[in-house]
Amino acid sequence: MALWRQVDGTWQRVGGMPAVAIGEKDRVVAPTEVRGGWAVAAADAGSTRILLWRDGAWTAKEGPAEPPVDLASLGGTVYLVAGTTLWRTAAL
Repeated sequence: MALWRQVDGTWQRVGGMPAVAIGEKDRVVAPTEVRGGWAVAAADAGSTRILLWRDGAWTAKEGPAEPPVDLASLGGTVYLVAGTTLWRTAAL
């Protein structure tokens, strides 16, 4: 999986992202902005991983053992709907 961002009209790959093996049937939900950084959720080997990027560094958190459905943030909290469960974690 890779994350790209546009800087001054040029697309740049965000480096250092932890390895996540995405299968062709696995779900990846749209990233969400969190306190000047980004949160990304993706299916990884039967569970969901939350990847948080801020100040040029990544942090990976294990999520629930269900596929991601949607991702949002409010303040410093990341909310993830995985399967039929609402899950939350502090962003950074």
